[in-house]
Formats: sequence, C-alpha cells, structure tokens
Amino acid sequence: MTNFTYPANCGNSPKLLRVIEIVDRYFKGMPIDFESYFEPTCIIEVTKEIIFGGIEQIRESTSKFNSKLSSVEFIDLLSHGNLVSVFGKLELNDLTYEFGLLARYKGHKSGSKLSYVKLYLVK
Repeated sequence: MTNFTYPANCGNSPKLLRVIEIVDRYFKGMPIDFESYFEPTCIIEVTKEIIFGGIEQIRESTSKFNSKLSSVEFIDLLSHGNLVSVFGKLELNDLTYEFGLLARYKGHKSGSKLSYVKLYLVK
C-alpha cells in the first residue's frame, strides 16, 4: 500500500476534495467508480510522454502504476473555477520526484467530472 498524505488545512473546495478522494481511494486499493469522476473522453498526460485517453485506458493503467509507488505527498493545493492544481512529492521505483498536477473539470459545478489531467514529474 502506498502512503498518501495531504495538508489538513487544504480548504473545502468540492473539486479539490474530489481529487483528494480519487487519489486516496486509489492508493488505499479501494474501488473507484471511474465513470463518476472522469468524462468518457478524459485525457491524462504525464510529462508529455505517457498519455491515457478514455476511461478504459485510465482504469487499466492505474493498477500497473500503483505497484511502483511507495509514497505520495500533496504539499500545496489550489482550486479556482474548474481547475485544481497540486504540487507535491512522490517516490516511484525508489526514486523521489517532485510533481505538479493540473486537473481540469468539464464544468464549474461541484459534481463536474475530470476532462483533462496533466502531471509533470521532476527528479
């Protein structure tokens, strides 16, 4: 199981809390209802190299990626409109990376689904 931490005072933005909920469920090995969090055409881009498009590719990739992670820490979080940004650190294959994540929701309402996620990794 991966250790996942985030600041206790990160605010109460519904979109921000949904990102935390997805990541928390993912790293605890809990089931994720991908259809309730992601648009069917959602794209996840990781440092311009790895791109997952659509719910099925996202679902398949998550199980492979999780086994290589040992810890994830959200350090700073920000939510405004339909965007959520996160800065943090993660340990992947015994290497520590800093990361920046930008998550874009389809709309501004609290029940909106993710339509685009971009993750930058820096050693």
